[in-house]
Amino acid sequence: WRHIRLQQTGKTASGQTHYLSLSGFEIYGMVTGVCDDLGKAAKEAEANLRRQRRAVKQQIKYMLLGARIVRGPDWKWRDQDGNPPGEGTISGELHNGWIDVAWDQGGANSYRMGAEGKYDLKLAPGFDGEAHLASITSTSSLLNLKQQGKSVTSAIGTTLTSAVMKTARTITTDSSSAKGSVSSRSFGSC
Repeated sequence: WRHIRLQQTGKTASGQTHYLSLSGFEIYGMVTGVCDDLGKAAKEAEANLRRQRRAVKQQIKYMLLGARIVRGPDWKWRDQDGNPPGEGTISGELHNGWIDVAWDQGGANSYRMGAEGKYDLKLAPGFDGEAHLASITSTSSLLNLKQQGKSVTSAIGTTLTSAVMKTARTITTDSSSAKGSVSSRSFGSC
């Protein structure tokens, strides 16, 4: 048999069962029963895990700095995310299949996102990955324009709303504080 079920027995046993998938392994003991549909159940479980991994692979492009995450299909890190399991925030970039996370409960660690073919995390329910990606992309674009010495209004046009201009001013002020002062004349009046 390829799939077997082991059951704990004895005075202190809990009676729990454990399923194993084996290949090229001999077992010595007494066969107490045969369940032919176990292979079907194991195949369904494996197919479900593959389906979950495919879904998480589609989410990786949204797993950027600041994204909200929870346990994924291959989680093996006990209660590092809190008890009960909680949410966390990505605190670093994906590197060699690993990504850094800061948990809401206070801990932090690196988790597999492709390393060893495993995915320990997935996006948190309710987190809008596309909106997060768009906000990071637009913020990065405005910052890059200012760093290149271009006027935001001349590069994008004068149709920017007041809210976007205030965001651009904040980004420029934050990024330039380490470099010195920046003239606000390039923004025009808001």
